[in-house]
Formats: sequence, structure tokens, C-alpha cells
Amino acid sequence: MRAVARLSVPELADHCAVFVVEGDKCVRRAFSHRDPEKTAAVETLLDQGVELYEFAEGRRALAGESLVFQFAGATARQPALDTPVMSEIVRCLAPTSVLLVPFVVLGTTIAVASFNRTAESGLTQGPKDLALAREMARRALVRHAGFRAPRFTASEDSRLRRVDRFIRENLGSPISLQAIAREAGLSRFHVLRLFKHAYGETPFKRLTRLRMEDAQRRLARTNVSVTEIASTCGYDNSAHFASAFRRVFGVSPTAFRRMAR
Repeated sequence: MRAVARLSVPELADHCAVFVVEGDKCVRRAFSHRDPEKTAAVETLLDQGVELYEFAEGRRALAGESLVFQFAGATARQPALDTPVMSEIVRCLAPTSVLLVPFVVLGTTIAVASFNRTAESGLTQGPKDLALAREMARRALVRHAGFRAPRFTASEDSRLRRVDRFIRENLGSPISLQAIAREAGLSRFHVLRLFKHAYGETPFKRLTRLRMEDAQRRLARTNVSVTEIASTCGYDNSAHFASAFRRVFGVSPTAFRRMAR
């Protein structure tokens, strides 16, 4: 666990926590920071019962989803993150952005790594950092646990990248599994199996997540109406969009915008 935690400094993050889980419960925790005193202090705090399943992003990571989020506004005000223990961790570390990367083996999340940037560094993480974090997690599993990474032919790898690009370029359009399969040049069953094996999520789960992340950015950084953002993210019905947003982030789009400002 410490070997994984130390992977984050300084290329990927300013500090890192690793949570080993059984079901939804954290059974072991490790933390690494450049400052040994902070490492000791935060490890003690983490042992007081910080649980991933208690907040929205943690639940997504436990479900096998890698994600990046800004630690501000709606995130910081979630009840599970507004406890004395978490308040002390936040005071000590001043996180600005967080990457959560699950270690998934045979469809089960066995651990989650939390890679964090702080106000002191002046850096925030984005999609490129998330891709690097996933790769580091994959290598850590192969190196330290003896698991083999999934192997794909050059043709399969090219098709999967084409599907991922197709999804990203059509966040505002209706997308069917038939269209995804056609883009990959594979059967629907085959593209579902390969995509989940490669990315740890189905194409539609990825589509929804990317839409919600795009909506989150627009709500925080623009004055565009919720209805317009819903349409941009592929939702004809703003109520359906609001329900999807609440499922992912735990608050309504309007509430998120208010807290993010």
C-alpha cells in the first residue's frame, strides 16, 4: 500500500491515500505526503473512520469508476465530508482537486487510491492526470499483486479508442449501442465486453459520466441556464437531466451552481 501511495509524489499529486476495501468498508488505509509529520497526522485521522461509501464520489469509485473532481463548493459541503475528522484533514492538507482510482480485480473493487492536489502547489488535476493515474494503478496491480493486465490486439485497441472518441465527440447527441457497435465495426455484445474489460465501465456508463462532468464544469464556470446545459449534454428533458445529475453528485444542478460560486 505504501508503495502505491508513494507513486503519487510529485508527478501526479501532492499526496495520496490508499483505501483497501471489503464490500463498502475500508479495512486498511495508507497515506503518503512529502512532509513526514503530515503523513503521520493524516494517517491517524484516516484511521478514525473515513469511509468512501459515505459520499457520492466515493460510492462511484467503489462501483469501479475512476473520476476527477474539484474539492470545493458542493463537494466540500457533503455531510460525510463536513465532519470533525474530515474538517481537520481539509485544514491540514487544503485539497483543491482529487482523483479517485479504483483497483478492480475480477469485477470487484479491492482498493481505491485517492490522488490529491493542494492549494500550496497551485495545480489542479484534469482528464490527462486521470489517464495517468489509471495507468499507474494498472502497473501497481501487475507489479505488486501479480495480476496480468488485459491484452488486446492492435485492431481491438484501435477500435476501442475509436469508440471512446466517438462518445466524447457526441455528448450532446442521442447515442445507441447499435451506433457504437457500428463505429467499432464489432457486434454489440463484443463491443460491450471489450469496452468494459478495457475501461472498467460500459459505454453508456462512460457516456453518462462524461456528460455529468461536462455539465458540472458548465454550471460552475458559465451563466448558461440549466435547461441549455441539459440540452448541450444530450437531455431533451431538463427534469431527467436534473435527476441524473443528482444521482451522480448528490445535489441538484441549481444547488451545485449556487455552492460552486
